[in-house]
This record gives sequence, structure tokens and C-alpha cells, in this order.
Amino acid sequence: MAKTKQASRRPSSSRPSADPGGDSGRRVLWILAVVVVLVVAVYGVWAWTNDPDRRIAQRTAELTAEEEQRDRAQISELTEQARTLVDDLSPMVAEMATALPPGEEPAEPVDADTVTAWQETAAEAAAVFDDPPSGATGTNVARSSFAVAIDAFSAAADTYALALDADGEQQTALLRQAAAQRDLAVRSWSIGATQLDQINVDAGFGHQHAYLSGDGTEALTPDGSEEGDGAHDD
Repeated sequence: MAKTKQASRRPSSSRPSADPGGDSGRRVLWILAVVVVLVVAVYGVWAWTNDPDRRIAQRTAELTAEEEQRDRAQISELTEQARTLVDDLSPMVAEMATALPPGEEPAEPVDADTVTAWQETAAEAAAVFDDPPSGATGTNVARSSFAVAIDAFSAAADTYALALDADGEQQTALLRQAAAQRDLAVRSWSIGATQLDQINVDAGFGHQHAYLSGDGTEALTPDGSEEGDGAHDD
């Protein structure tokens, strides 16, 4: 019986067969990873820009900066107004001090033309503060103090005018009343000037003094600082 001849078998190769889908799968994973990163980044930006608390804080900071800029402008304007008014009012204040010596009995009454000039000076000064702007509390206090002072000067001039038409004890009483109103005016102005000095320092402009002469009226006086001391750059 003939033996069947077995076919020889070649040993199989030890190398793994190539996976045609491997590279494609890795590319898909990389694309998915990139997409995820982009989505997270976009969401983070969206969340940051649309966060209510952050928007409120940002808007608050913007409004605060705008208010500070506005108030600095008002402080500068009020300081210039106060300095101009000091120049305008000082002659009247000096004449009143002569006619109504602080702490003393009134002197001989001045003429009617002088009193009329006082009234006109006070009226012109009061017009500076017609329809004042609203600002920070410190600025409003300074401006209001100046306005009250001018009203008191006007009242003193009007009372003095009444005294010119009176005589005897009535005239003396009216002159004393005018002196008291003048003292109140100078003290009120000194309060405004002190406040003005402080808000200038706080705003970085340094000391700014705009005081009227107030000897004998118990008015506040300027400190010993030089003009502009304490100023700093923005």
C-alpha cells in the first residue's frame, strides 16, 4: 500500500498583521479631544463674559471711575469759583468790618451808596451758585457752605440798609443784627473753605486755600500748608 506523501507546511510568520483601521481610530480620538478642548474653552469664555456677578462688579468699577472723574472736575471748578469770589467779596468784607467791627459796637453808619454796592456784590456772588450741579458729598458740602455764606452777606447788607432808615435804639439793634449776620457769613465761608481744602487734598490736588478775612468772627483759618502741598500725579 502506497504511503501518502504529506505536504510540507511553512511555519507561519510571527509578525502581526497590519490593522488598517488603527490610524483612522487614533485620528478620530485626537479630533474628539481637540473638539472637547475647544468646547471647554469657548464655554469658559462665555461663562466669564456672561457671569452676572462679574458684570455687576465691572459696571460698578466703571461707574465709580466715572464718578471720581466727574467729582475731580467739579472740585477744580469750585476751587476756581471760590478764588474768584474771594477777590470779589474781600473789599465788601473789609468795608463791613470797618462799619461793624467784630466784637465791638457798630461805627457810624456808612452812606447808602456803599450799602447798595454791598447788596449788588452779594447778588452777583449768589448768581454763581444758581442751579448747582450734584456731586460727591464733600463737594456738595463745600459748595453749599459758600452759598449759605453769600446769603448771609446779602442778609447783612439788607439789614444794614434798614438801619439807615432807622434811628436811636432801633438803629443800633439793626446794626448789631447786621454784624451778627456778617459774622455768620464769614464763619460759613470758612467752613466751606476748609472743606474745599480737604477735598482738594483727597483728590490729589494738594492744599488749596480760598478763605475770607475773618478776624474777630471766630471763623476757621487756613492751615500752615503751602498751596499745592500734598499734590500727587494721577
